[in-house]
Amino acid sequence: MVADITAEVTLAGMLNDLLAEGKNKSEAVLDRLGSLLRNIVLTFPDEDVTLTVDRQGGRQRYGPFLSEVFGGAWIVPKEENAGVSTYEISHPTGRLLTTFVPRADKSSFAVALASMVAKYLRERFMADLNAFFAERIPGLAPTAGYHGDAPRFLDEIEPVWAELYLPRSLLLRER
Repeated sequence: MVADITAEVTLAGMLNDLLAEGKNKSEAVLDRLGSLLRNIVLTFPDEDVTLTVDRQGGRQRYGPFLSEVFGGAWIVPKEENAGVSTYEISHPTGRLLTTFVPRADKSSFAVALASMVAKYLRERFMADLNAFFAERIPGLAPTAGYHGDAPRFLDEIEPVWAELYLPRSLLLRER
């Protein structure tokens, strides 16, 4: 059962700030994931919650990460291998059973739904970005923001971007 859908959008500037703190991209992603996990505990106090999370890169061990996220909680690794990493997290108000699975969107409806929500939000952000610049640059072709087309779009919006006096780090991931 899906009890709630929450998304935390990470804009380029936010990611760049995490990278500037000395985190690498993997650590920055885990930082954002930790925020979501803490939010789940706050959203469902006094409840036992079971989560499935897509594996983050090639990582198989999440114990240290979870200890950092839930300082003071009792964390018991149930299974850590190439196919699955499962942890029981006992915190003051309940229990969180968290399983990390590679390609979890193929085996978990909730993860597939979360992936669709994330893709939808990305598309909405891109639509808004395209609309913003299309109002200022007649005939500007929209972009999906992917690597192949992004350089063209950035070149075409450069005069308007410069007039806004905003750092490029708000629009582009630096690493």
